[in-house]
Amino acid sequence: MRGISTRRGRLTAAVATVLTAAAVAQVPATPARAATPVNAVVGAFQANTGVLWTVVNGVGAPTGLAMRASSTPSVRPGYHGVEMAFQANTGVLWTVSNGVARSTGLLMKHGTSPRGTGAVGDAIAYQGYDGTLWVYRNGVGRSTGLFMKPATSPDIMPDAAGGFWIAYQTAGGTLSIVDPTGAVRSTGLRMRAGSNPTLTDNAFDERHFVAFQADTGELWIVDETGQGGPTGVRMLAGTSPAIYRSYFDLFHLRGFEVAFQSDTGELWSGWIGWLGWIGQPPPVAIRASSGLRMRAGTSPALTMRSDGNYTIAFQADTGDLWLVDAHGEGGSTGLGLLAGTSPSIAGPLLI
Repeated sequence: MRGISTRRGRLTAAVATVLTAAAVAQVPATPARAATPVNAVVGAFQANTGVLWTVVNGVGAPTGLAMRASSTPSVRPGYHGVEMAFQANTGVLWTVSNGVARSTGLLMKHGTSPRGTGAVGDAIAYQGYDGTLWVYRNGVGRSTGLFMKPATSPDIMPDAAGGFWIAYQTAGGTLSIVDPTGAVRSTGLRMRAGSNPTLTDNAFDERHFVAFQADTGELWIVDETGQGGPTGVRMLAGTSPAIYRSYFDLFHLRGFEVAFQSDTGELWSGWIGWLGWIGQPPPVAIRASSGLRMRAGTSPALTMRSDGNYTIAFQADTGDLWLVDAHGEGGSTGLGLLAGTSPSIAGPLLI
């Protein structure tokens, strides 16, 4: 890895001494663990060596934990370090919480990634070895019995009233949503094979929304009832969008900050909203392609910073991890990602 050997303030990941050899690649001696800076933007990614790395405000550090090819970790900042969930090279779901890595003993489907971190109060949604949607929480994993499309991954986020929302692509190729009661809401909307939905909430009410690539190649945004529609912008096959709630509300233009790889292979980032309310076309888009080229088969990650701006993480066509703002301003971290994998990024605590 390049460009990280002497940077000040780098975050080193503590690795538990009980790690099994099958899930570890050259584990170093456990270093002292530095606390995550308050409101720091943190990330995780699979390096081009196949090892899980963390990155805090652009500074990276290896964990020594080997990941399965074609999988992406999930991350969020915690009070005691970076919280993560990932698929190990053994195919088993692992978590890293408070600097300690643990195997759940639960097998994941090859070519899929978990969402959620397994930290206290958190839950992880993933596609299990049997092809169904699983949820892991408080040391227990359970299958929902809901079959997923191969090579796809779910998304999960907490509900303010308790419980979790989950969005996933069904085995039949349509978008379905599981509400906090466990009820399944089938939207009947068809998704593109190899793409994943992404959840967010809304700043103005308690509704939840899903961004996804439709089978037409267009980016769609719908609410938890399936109401919404196409945005008019097109995505590259085999990629997924990132979405985050927006506080911009000028003349009732309500919308979302989004980032995705366009069908031309470039990073597209900006704000998308509807006149009046979602489902009332035409959508309004502010900003467009950044002109920055992405690696084929990868997707960007998006989060809001403590200053109200956004940070986007993505794998450039050079294979390097880039961090830019919503206007595409930023640059390379000098850290290399494994081909076919994407970074994960998060801002302040979500739970």
